Amino acid sequence: MEKFENNPEQWVKFMIRNELELSKPYKGRALNSGLTVAISYFFVQIPYKALLISIIVTFIALVVFGYMKAKVVKSNVWQSIFNVVLISGSATGIAFIIGKLIA
Repeated sequence: MEKFENNPEQWVKFMIRNELELSKPYKGRALNSGLTVAISYFFVQIPYKALLISIIVTFIALVVFGYMKAKVVKSNVWQSIFNVVLISGSATGIAFIIGKLIA
């Protein structure tokens, strides 16, 4: 301990290396870290874009299904589309909310 008391700079180096397990940053680390953060911000946005695309494609599929249902059962096309989109969309939204609450 006396060795460190006489040389506070050695004490800091010892604490950083052994207690905190930190290493000296290498040259170019700032650029590397900056690029890592920038790229991660880009990829974080992808799930939200994918969710939006999924919602749009699902809506279109429900409209087509509602139209086909109306033709098969010979009912009003717009009412059939509305019913299918409303019921299926509500079920999907509720399932999504439950999934978010559980996860």
